[in-house]
Amino acid sequence: MTTIKLRRGTAAQWAASNPVLAAGEPGLDTTAGLMKVGDGSAPWSDLEFITWTSDSLTDLLAEAAGRASVSALLEAPEAPPIFIPHGGNNLGYGPDSTAAWYEAAASYDTGHLDHDVYSFTGCTTDLATLHNPTIDAATTGSGPVADLTPQAFRALKVDASSWYRQGWGDAEKLITFVDTLVRYGNRVIHWPEIKNRQSSVTDPVLAMKHVIERFNLRDSVVICSAHYDTCKELAADGYHVALVASKTQVTGLTPAGLLGDGIRFLHLQAASFTNHPDTGVGPEAASDATFQTFINGGVKVIPWTLGRQSEVKRYLDMGCAGAFITSPYAAGDPSLYRRKTDPLNANRQYVAPFLTNQQGSSGSAKDDTYSDDFRGVFGEGRYKSVVAGGAGGQYVLQAWACPLADAGGTYAITAEHIIDTPHSDLSRLPIAYGLCCPTDAPFRGDNSAVGYKVYLRGNGQIQGYRYTGTGNAFLGQVASMPLLTSPPVLSTGLIGGAAISTLPVSALPGAVPAGTRLYLPTTGGAGGKGQIVTVSTGGAALGATSIPIASVTPTTEVPPGAAVPQMVPVQVTVTPSTITFKRTDTNESLVATDSAYRGGYFFIGKENGGSGNLVTSYRSVTVT
Repeated sequence: MTTIKLRRGTAAQWAASNPVLAAGEPGLDTTAGLMKVGDGSAPWSDLEFITWTSDSLTDLLAEAAGRASVSALLEAPEAPPIFIPHGGNNLGYGPDSTAAWYEAAASYDTGHLDHDVYSFTGCTTDLATLHNPTIDAATTGSGPVADLTPQAFRALKVDASSWYRQGWGDAEKLITFVDTLVRYGNRVIHWPEIKNRQSSVTDPVLAMKHVIERFNLRDSVVICSAHYDTCKELAADGYHVALVASKTQVTGLTPAGLLGDGIRFLHLQAASFTNHPDTGVGPEAASDATFQTFINGGVKVIPWTLGRQSEVKRYLDMGCAGAFITSPYAAGDPSLYRRKTDPLNANRQYVAPFLTNQQGSSGSAKDDTYSDDFRGVFGEGRYKSVVAGGAGGQYVLQAWACPLADAGGTYAITAEHIIDTPHSDLSRLPIAYGLCCPTDAPFRGDNSAVGYKVYLRGNGQIQGYRYTGTGNAFLGQVASMPLLTSPPVLSTGLIGGAAISTLPVSALPGAVPAGTRLYLPTTGGAGGKGQIVTVSTGGAALGATSIPIASVTPTTEVPPGAAVPQMVPVQVTVTPSTITFKRTDTNESLVATDSAYRGGYFFIGKENGGSGNLVTSYRSVTVT
């Protein structure tokens, strides 16, 4: 069997050698995953990457997968909602405009992709895809993206390790608009927003037209712009267009005027916590009445940007055609997100969509989608929260399971909670659950919540409350073993692969009772980071320098000085008539008989309070 190999190399290798390929000789850039074909005279840097025409592989793939058609959206009497994964870094699945980001957005399987595009210097055959007008924030380079060529853009180093979610390395590469069309073609509808026409030497509109015609994608692209004249010009040339606007920008416009100028889509700024984290409402958010005016006038209105199911539902009920969304969860389609166990990415990092809420020390409620505090600890598969002194409650919505599929029946939630840094005041709440909440708006740390809260305090008290929106009712409490006041610290390192039955520790500041579970911070193994060990009969007294444990073999070495914090396993069970919070390490349970609320959403978090700094994390969440 004959094997044919192409001439190939990384982007850096091609740039260094810059050869002249023979006429018809192909060369593969393994960094970009794209090819060039030589003409016998031009060096590699002057050749364009191959793109596909309407009778190419891209088109064949589109035929097999189902061709995406803007005309079908406009003509269908009951078209499905248009859910567009929002650009920038809202997704949390990869740095903006890299192949990883686009793969994550495409994995939503909504059939739509968002692009922010800028023209390249002197280039009308491609466009840059980047959320910001400069490359400073995303790469080690600096300056306007419009000053670059496509080749220079692709060659930039994305220094994600210094600015993106923890754990991301610097191997990701930026890809251009043409690169995305090569990958996705007309299998999706593309929504590129032209960002720099007014400030660019090279007109991005000319480049956009060239690319669309080159790929024969007129019916799979909606060109977006915040400038009315640009939309009007493109619509007159037969392109699908969308006006991007806020409240001020639509002042004086009418539905009839938009439609008369060929503008069928309107992207209108919404009142949402994604746009306005502090209040959910901002000065440039269009009013419901403004939305309704354009909807009733026949314009396809798509609000930007929504991160909650409750927000999406409100705008869809209003008559909007869809929404720009920050997560598949927000689309409200269980097939996109619902799981029994929390999904992890290849790096064992939690990336499932979730919402957090934090009440600041000033007393004002602040909601924040995709809080970095709750971004999964890289490589460990656990959520971690760090909220400085004075902050109130902070909760994570387990969006991958909510709303619960068996809302009216019986279900159980399990999790392993790690008390990384106990609060100095043991009456504080290192473990707190919000249950049976009717909406996906998190608890605010006040009485405005509806549903239940069940707590484990540092002193071991398990308590339950029913919240009505105006107050709360106490449902009872049960005493359990108090939590450790400080995590043990290893005095000697542990050797990976060698079984141990004691932990060598610095003199303990307090007793560690038998049955206590501890989190051993190993750094690898088939299960990811971290192993759980159980303290043996007799435990360890105040001042002891070793802790007896059930035999365990560390998967990797653990250095001296490493903390070994307490892990508290919890199971919460909801039936039609009761809510049970159980510590499965000590087997104490609070059983509250109450049926006021059921189903809906659940949150896991903590409530800090006071001047201490309570740091907690959790992992291994399941819903059965």
